[in-house]
Amino acid sequence: MTRLFLSFLALFFTAQFCVRAAATEAALAKSEILESNVIYLRVGTVVAGLTDKIKAADATLTGTNKIIGTVLDLRFANGNDDTEVKATTALYSARKLPLAMLGNSETHGSAVALETALRDERAGLIFGDATN
Repeated sequence: MTRLFLSFLALFFTAQFCVRAAATEAALAKSEILESNVIYLRVGTVVAGLTDKIKAADATLTGTNKIIGTVLDLRFANGNDDTEVKATTALYSARKLPLAMLGNSETHGSAVALETALRDERAGLIFGDATN
């Protein structure tokens, strides 16, 4: 858990303008491995197909790495698909690995609903500013 937390801190304190510049309307804007064992997923928009994109990214990234947790970056994310919120919540609720969610005041719509649902299911912790 300590390595996940340290990876999270490094990500969280990265300049906000870098994330804003990379903001996109894509469901899953970025996926990569941090510190060789933490999955980082940057969500642009919570829309139909997000859960499938997360599963595909997980399959690709976990092929050669033993994963200890996930960072789900919802900063500047939006969306309006409550069905996808439920599907993504079910996906992460079934997992036993730590989940850190990054949010900020520019997180809106279904992205906020996803944060809240994952927190309520005790699937992950939200880090960052208050969301709308």
